[in-house]
Amino acid sequence: EGHWEFTGELLREMSWVFYNLAETNRLLTKSVKTLERTNVSISAGSTYSFLNLSGVGMLQEFLIVASQNTFRVNVVVDNATVWNKSYSDASNLTDVIPTMSAFQREDGKYIYYLSMIPFKSSVKIDIVNLDTANPITLDYVYCKYEVA
Repeated sequence: EGHWEFTGELLREMSWVFYNLAETNRLLTKSVKTLERTNVSISAGSTYSFLNLSGVGMLQEFLIVASQNTFRVNVVVDNATVWNKSYSDASNLTDVIPTMSAFQREDGKYIYYLSMIPFKSSVKIDIVNLDTANPITLDYVYCKYEVA
């Protein structure tokens, strides 16, 4: 009573989990890369394709710093949309989802941040200008990712 009994079955299951974690880590340590752009202009109502990768990996960080907040971020992982939120939508979710953040800094700049998005075959990030009358310029767009 009050103690764990480790059966062969449980140990087999645990070893499988640890093997998968080790294998994933081995694959992901192959290459960490970054992509950054400054002063990205997106014409009225248009879409800017920031990242389009094939392979197995992890989008560790994605960041936008902008003076305007009239944009939406669309993330497609393994051919399925996993994130499609405007700045306004995202800023309302910040407290709920620990791997994302959207807020306005004291200097007036808008911050949009996502992290830790795994992918098995592909990842694509599009940024859409929601203003159909005016272009917008994103001050800085950055991502850090691992891909095998």
